[in-house]
Amino acid sequence: MAEAGEFEEGPVPRRGRIRHGLTLVLVAALLGGGFYGAYNRVWGSEKKPVVQPACTPVTPTPPPTVKAGLVYVNVFNASDRAGLADETARLLEHRGFHVISVKNDPVPRSVQGVGEVRYGPNGATVANTIAAQVDGVKLVEDNRADPSVDLALGPKFQHLNPLPPARPGSFTLNVYNTTWKPGLAGDTAAALKKRGFRIGEVGNDPQKSFITTVGVLRFGEFGKPAAERVALQIKGLKLVEDNRKNSSVDLVLGTKFDSFVPKAQATVPPKPTPTPTRESRAGCTP
Repeated sequence: MAEAGEFEEGPVPRRGRIRHGLTLVLVAALLGGGFYGAYNRVWGSEKKPVVQPACTPVTPTPPPTVKAGLVYVNVFNASDRAGLADETARLLEHRGFHVISVKNDPVPRSVQGVGEVRYGPNGATVANTIAAQVDGVKLVEDNRADPSVDLALGPKFQHLNPLPPARPGSFTLNVYNTTWKPGLAGDTAAALKKRGFRIGEVGNDPQKSFITTVGVLRFGEFGKPAAERVALQIKGLKLVEDNRKNSSVDLVLGTKFDSFVPKAQATVPPKPTPTPTRESRAGCTP
């Protein structure tokens, strides 16, 4: 038996041995993890995030143009379609351009695609204005001294870019009735006049037609923008081109006509005429 002040020596309790072993394992794990992290930092085996450069797109700037009345253009046919230059020249004159001459292309080489706009060093802005009338046309600079331009129409040329709907008061609108409803043309004309349209003839259809749909819009080669403005007022109208040579439009009412499109929805702002843009490459900044 141990005396006072002495401790009796005996075996270490089993629980103490287990706790001691776990402590050693945790210390070893921490040391190993620290060594692995230091190894990666020193020798670079740890994957580093890759910083991608930020691409800043460059917005193309539309080139400068001038008013149509300041443009003098030669219209050449560089295709095998007879009358193409003459037809296009008439449309350009209606849009306010000055046409100098109309003939087959005098340049002794083949024109590919939609066509070419040829211009000299003093005619770049004028060339931009003509190019805005034709999608896909190619700008070709030559050595002429004056600001005139040539529009050479190629084999893939189809038509000039469409104009936006015309202003309501910029053309004459005739309103005709083909139904048995008395006063239909007069009432419709009065309502359209309040919307700003310039009304011409009003009454029964002089062509004596009988239309069983909503109605028909008749117009000539220069009247499509005007017809499109009228079509915004009434749903279901059919557009029919005839041989008139002015921009007047006939609104011919049928038996299914009964209402207008609300004014707020019928005054959609016109789309701007497409403007050509020069090629621009997107740049990237780090």
